[in-house]
Amino acid sequence: MASTYLARINQSDYEMIRGILNDDLPDTHQVWLDFQSKAETNFKRQGQTVNYIPIDPDEIARYCGAHGGHRSRHGLLHFVMKKSQGENY
Repeated sequence: MASTYLARINQSDYEMIRGILNDDLPDTHQVWLDFQSKAETNFKRQGQTVNYIPIDPDEIARYCGAHGGHRSRHGLLHFVMKKSQGENY
């Protein structure tokens, strides 16, 4: 069975991470959670195992600093992929 990795962002960190990603996330944490829930449901329907990667604001900031063009949702997905492979920032 294939695995998929999604970002887990704590409510207390959401605005900071949203700012790091140039506001390229939904306006509220609740909308983000709704988006993630729908994604999880869709992946599970496809037979995939869903795992969450906790997002630390300091780590994503360091990652974005090292990969300048990744201050977006796309960059967050790339970061999650790298973290799922054991990379640390």
